[in-house]
Amino acid sequence: MLAADLVTPAPVPIIEAPIAMPPVWSFRFTPYGWLTSLKGTQTVRGRSTMVDASFIDIVEKSDTLVALMGNFEARNGLFALYGDLVWSKVGIEGSNVRTRMPAPGITGTVGRTLELDVQMAIVEVGAAYEVARSGPVAFDVLGGARYWYQEEISRWRSPAPSTSATLSSPGHAPSHGLVPSTGSIL
Repeated sequence: MLAADLVTPAPVPIIEAPIAMPPVWSFRFTPYGWLTSLKGTQTVRGRSTMVDASFIDIVEKSDTLVALMGNFEARNGLFALYGDLVWSKVGIEGSNVRTRMPAPGITGTVGRTLELDVQMAIVEVGAAYEVARSGPVAFDVLGGARYWYQEEISRWRSPAPSTSATLSSPGHAPSHGLVPSTGSIL
């Protein structure tokens, strides 16, 4: 009867030490975009004009609107390498025509056109090291280099002003241009 009461001891669980995994690289690419606008003063050959083009103006009126932007990161544990690229080309054109009447019968019209092509590139590369973490938020110390290239090509066209005058006197048909039929223009 004693043998029936004897309980065999449960086997002792075997605890295995975790296998050390070699560090694994993870990669991430994030494309993104900017809503570009242009605002400021543009000077070409001593003539200045205000440029004020919102993103909507650029989309509606541009003849060129191209952009490539993206961020790349390769991380291995606490260490990371990163790169960022921004390249854009925007071309806009604006014109303005004004008509003035300096004296009765004399009309002057002046027009101007500004074409602006802006090309920009930013390349940034660097390395980072994680120094602190709080839940999903990590704090990295980083160092790197940035190259910035920007080129603006401006063309200013201002045609010669056109002036016309209409003079008339009693009993004569009106004359056009700057040739008076009777009397004086000024």
